[in-house]
Amino acid sequence: MAEIDHCFAEEFFDYLTLHLDMPLSEVTAKKLVKWTRQIVKTGVKKKWISSNPMEGFVCSGGSKEVLPLELYEVEAIHNKQIDIDRIGEVRDAFIFQCFTGFAYQDMYNLEVAPKSGTHFCTS
Repeated sequence: MAEIDHCFAEEFFDYLTLHLDMPLSEVTAKKLVKWTRQIVKTGVKKKWISSNPMEGFVCSGGSKEVLPLELYEVEAIHNKQIDIDRIGEVRDAFIFQCFTGFAYQDMYNLEVAPKSGTHFCTS
């Protein structure tokens, strides 16, 4: 760790995004540099090194564009035969969210209405 200098983060990022046979995306490379920076930070806490030379490297930014699914893709997921109950429930919840627009937390907070003898409309 003592050999890591202030240029390491940028050089590591360049290596991951430019010099690998299959270069990583900027988002993935920044994530790996961030994890490495956290390891070096632990080295500072444990007094293996006096300061974190990677502290100045900014790991934010770089977002991937997420394209919405087409209706035929949603239908393919809906019609997919899934033999594992847990995965089938995840699929059903996802499809429910697609058609209702509910966020995961909203869906999670839903409760099943009582079945017998309870009416919601009073007249």
